[in-house]
Amino acid sequence: MKLIPDGSTVLDMGCGTGFWGWYIKSNRRNCSIIGIDGFEDYTHFCRSLGVYCAVHDNDIINYHSDFKYDYVLLLDVLEHLKTDDGIKLISYLKVISNNIILATPDGFIKNDAVDGNKLNIHLSGWSKKMLSNLGFSTSVYDPYPKLFRPFVRLYNYLRGRSGVRELIGVWRKV
Repeated sequence: MKLIPDGSTVLDMGCGTGFWGWYIKSNRRNCSIIGIDGFEDYTHFCRSLGVYCAVHDNDIINYHSDFKYDYVLLLDVLEHLKTDDGIKLISYLKVISNNIILATPDGFIKNDAVDGNKLNIHLSGWSKKMLSNLGFSTSVYDPYPKLFRPFVRLYNYLRGRSGVRELIGVWRKV
């Protein structure tokens, strides 16, 4: 998260269990971080971490803010939305922020509910071309160390998943 300087305002959309909020708070000074998630168990947990200025239970597709953020994090969120809803959300986030950082699997990967959270089900797959068409500079990376990749691929194959690569996208208002 070297892209986020000290003192930034950050909106963590789909904050989940709060890992990125915690990471930013631990590695950057004076950042104000707001978390949004639609799963009440996660927002309750994030509040208990004490790293967010506020955590809201919200449907992220219909989220509205009068505040402008320096950065919006959309990390492992897009794949949980229908494609049209993801595009709608990105369009709105471009209005309330100068920078969007996103991560999503490269293509569609089947995923079921986790921890009773039906919002964890994957509804769409995204490609480098799709994100580029939305104005993102995008790179592809494999998040697993080389030694573990064959095991991860086998595990995903047995679960009906196709890939392990992630797309990382950055959009900046010019």
